[in-house]
Amino acid sequence: MLTKENIDIVFQKYDSLPFWKSPYSRLIALLQLSRGDKYWYYTHVELTMINNGKRTFIGARAPDGITVVPEGDKLVDNEWHVPKLKSDIDTMVIYHWLFKHVGTKYDWYAIFFSQALSLNEEDEKKYYCSEAIAEGLSLKNTRRRPSQIYEIVADV
Repeated sequence: MLTKENIDIVFQKYDSLPFWKSPYSRLIALLQLSRGDKYWYYTHVELTMINNGKRTFIGARAPDGITVVPEGDKLVDNEWHVPKLKSDIDTMVIYHWLFKHVGTKYDWYAIFFSQALSLNEEDEKKYYCSEAIAEGLSLKNTRRRPSQIYEIVADV
């Protein structure tokens, strides 16, 4: 049975994947570093859960948008970081929001105009990874970078 105890928010570091597999993760890391983000090296965020013994990821991934991806039975340690969450973070609420929005397209427009250029332009019917998690958290400002989501949810 799926409960909030077996759902985690996971963060991917910019250097955990080969450049050819995720070239824009280096750009996001540089963007976050240039803006003075404390956790600039986290360039992607989504949920992972174990249900019936199998690990599944759900989140907004480029280029597909919000998807559910079965990945086997364990996290690859050098690829993902699982922080201890603050006590008021309810991962079930985020999961239900994401699951309701599976199939929603990825928001490349916002990545360029809202994140890279800080023009606060976006397509309100599409999401990028940290924006989807921010929506699931019911944050007032959902235009967040992965490093900002880490600061909000991690008990550091």
